[in-house]
Amino acid sequence: MTQRTVRGLVCLAMLCLLAPASRAQEQVQEETSVSTEDMEMTGHVVDSEGHPLAGVEVWRPTEGSGKILAAVSGPDGSFTYSFDGYFPLSACPPGWLPDESPVKGEEPKGEQIRLRPATRVAGRVVDARGEPVEGTQVRAHLTGSSTGCAVHIHTACPGAADSRIGKTDADGHFAFESLEPGWYEVDLLDDSSLVERRLGEAGKSAGEIAFVLPRPLVPLEGRVVDADGAPVAGARVS
Repeated sequence: MTQRTVRGLVCLAMLCLLAPASRAQEQVQEETSVSTEDMEMTGHVVDSEGHPLAGVEVWRPTEGSGKILAAVSGPDGSFTYSFDGYFPLSACPPGWLPDESPVKGEEPKGEQIRLRPATRVAGRVVDARGEPVEGTQVRAHLTGSSTGCAVHIHTACPGAADSRIGKTDADGHFAFESLEPGWYEVDLLDDSSLVERRLGEAGKSAGEIAFVLPRPLVPLEGRVVDADGAPVAGARVS
């Protein structure tokens, strides 16, 4: 009886000690949450040489798969945004790629997003009569790049910079923006086995690609007979 009473008193004492700590932790979390929501951060968008880039939309991820516009860079490349704990920030205007090379000179203060010129691959798919073909799947893949496993960090940008898959629009056009410069193999994901190769240079568009689908095969049916009209079995028709 005495043992159970002592054990009960010890448990009660522990609860009394933990309760203030728990309340203190909740208070710290609330204060951190409030301070995070009210925290304003600054940054800059620049090119590989450190020159400011104006009018660039800077995005941040959300809890799901969406994105929210955090800021737009000003004339000097600077931007201000409210930090809410979600990162990384991303910027992917057409024609540019994130630049992850070492920073030249002094380390920047605050958030810095550096971009470098990308390339673009585009073209059109038509049928044998020259009419546009809508909904055809097109793939562009950088020659020599790896297709193995990679860790994907969710950002607002359109995916891997060395491999893309898309569909032609109502006019048969397709376009892949912000690609890694280099030689690309572009093919149609259908039965045509059509493949084109183009060199995409930094800051330029690769040569326009024109895919012309072959005429579809038409099934023919017939009957082989002899001079008297009797059917002939096993005849080879070519």
